[in-house]
Amino acid sequence: MWSKILFRCNETSKSLQSDSIPLDVAFKLVHSLTDFVKDERGQFDNYESAAKNTYPDFEYKSTTSRTRQRSSRLTFFEGAAEDTQFQSREKFRIQVYLSIIDELITQLQRRSQAYDELLNWFGFSSKLTVLRAEELEVHCQKFSEFYVNDVDGNDLLLKCLHFVHFCYMKKC
Repeated sequence: MWSKILFRCNETSKSLQSDSIPLDVAFKLVHSLTDFVKDERGQFDNYESAAKNTYPDFEYKSTTSRTRQRSSRLTFFEGAAEDTQFQSREKFRIQVYLSIIDELITQLQRRSQAYDELLNWFGFSSKLTVLRAEELEVHCQKFSEFYVNDVDGNDLLLKCLHFVHFCYMKKC
């Protein structure tokens, strides 16, 4: 399981570190990795059977230990809560496998939101030659509203339009 997930994370990371990767492609890569890990969440049975094929004598350790009793004072109105007891397999699946996968998904989604925000503010710059002037004006105005002290929206629009015409002349 880990080799599959970590290989995919490593390949995505190497792609994201490229200095020539467009922002929208980086955004799609992070989303793709998140979707891949979400799909792996449901693969516990496959990984378990592969491990059992490799190690046929393996059994989950069945431990019987004392469980901590909840204080009835904490749940005064409802009475004492009953403790849930899981079989060893389910305990491993829930407390280890799903816990790790869910944390990885959460962290990837957090990074995905950062890329989404970057794409929201700067994504138009990689599509200058395909945006219509009206769309470009909206993006430039939005950009200048965020960087109100640093960027003038009309000036940015004129420079972007000039750059687009320059690209057409030079066939960028």
